[in-house]
Amino acid sequence: NMERIHEGIGDKLGLLIRGGTMLLIVIAFAYQWRLALLMLGVAPSTCIVLSLMARKMGASIMAEMGSVG
Repeated sequence: NMERIHEGIGDKLGLLIRGGTMLLIVIAFAYQWRLALLMLGVAPSTCIVLSLMARKMGASIMAEMGSVG
């Protein structure tokens, strides 16, 4: 059952997030294009940093679980 739910939601959730993000970017450009341009410049580096932090946290959690038992 969970696999069917995951298969049904997986792609659609990604499309929804991408569409919402694009809508926010268009609205930001319509109101303050300079601020939106700055936001687009900073967003990739922020995503990279957050991804690295998530990987390190996942590794440390696995190590902690392994030491506990």
